[in-house]
Amino acid sequence: MFFGETDIDLIENEIEKKDPELVIIDSIQTVFSDKVDSIPGSTSQLREITSRIMRMCKEKNVTTIIIGHVTKDRKYCRTKSLRTYGRCCAIFRRRKISFI
Repeated sequence: MFFGETDIDLIENEIEKKDPELVIIDSIQTVFSDKVDSIPGSTSQLREITSRIMRMCKEKNVTTIIIGHVTKDRKYCRTKSLRTYGRCCAIFRRRKISFI
């Protein structure tokens, strides 16, 4: 199942209806809650969204992968604050390879 949505309320409703075994949120910076008065990707939005996803998925025993992206200037877009929520944090970096 693929669900292209950024509103956390709609995402939670879909998780409730479908009861999936795996949930992947890509990218966490685009998901928002109307209950938080700030822009998507802000620290307060990330905290609210991540805690709601974790709470729901723990209650339903759903494996969850949350993906946070870096900006083009290689800043972490507040994904460092996500490390407190995860059991595993993997950072993938792309390197430029030049051939002679």
